[in-house]
Amino acid sequence: MKEKILLTVILSLAAYVLHAQDRIYFIDADPVDAIVEEIGDDYVLYKSWDNPDGPNFRTSTARVDRIVFRNGTVQDFGGREDLFGDLAISHAVVPGRLDYRRGRYYMGMSLLTPDQVMDYVGYRNYGSKYLKASRQRRTGLFLTYLGGGLAFVGGMICIAEASVPDMGFGDSGAMAIGTACCVAGAAGLAAGIPLLVKGNRSLGAIADDYNARKGYGMAPAHDAESLTIGPCASGGFGLAFNF
Repeated sequence: MKEKILLTVILSLAAYVLHAQDRIYFIDADPVDAIVEEIGDDYVLYKSWDNPDGPNFRTSTARVDRIVFRNGTVQDFGGREDLFGDLAISHAVVPGRLDYRRGRYYMGMSLLTPDQVMDYVGYRNYGSKYLKASRQRRTGLFLTYLGGGLAFVGGMICIAEASVPDMGFGDSGAMAIGTACCVAGAAGLAAGIPLLVKGNRSLGAIADDYNARKGYGMAPAHDAESLTIGPCASGGFGLAFNF
């Protein structure tokens, strides 16, 4: 009799241990057993169930489908099933797939916030690679805009100086200033565009690698850069760099 009681107690304790944890069901990953510490407006803070004294983990509610708490209560963060179903049918986007488009990351058709980018891309996944690519893109963008602006201003100065009647180039330093601006602008473009292209490609490669790890074996979704020269709507020719 005592053995039966002891066995019943052991089984009850085992059942309690097995069910005395919270379970977080993700949209884009396997569910995890956890100890939920806090739920904010756009984040969930939790500890790993098998390491309750370990670090806190923070994830965006955009990734969470639902949480089943240890007492059986369910908190649903979904409301996305119909949306994702419609999107999947339309083939416009793939739910759970990370896309890099024009300097920003998207999950499906949702633009990720900086906090969400750290969730999906994150220091722990692509830390130094992501930071390096971001710096390259920002530096390249700055130099490209600066170089383009200087080249435009320099060109306008040279045109204005050349169009003034009865004024030789030696009568004013405007032509020298305009030429210097053009040279500096060309240097800025020459340095900025390669950095911008390299940064964009690295950030896109991160998305491709993330998707490959998650099983989204599709063609890269990030936009390709293009540099084109052609006629402008207002007449003449222009250079367009798409990124």
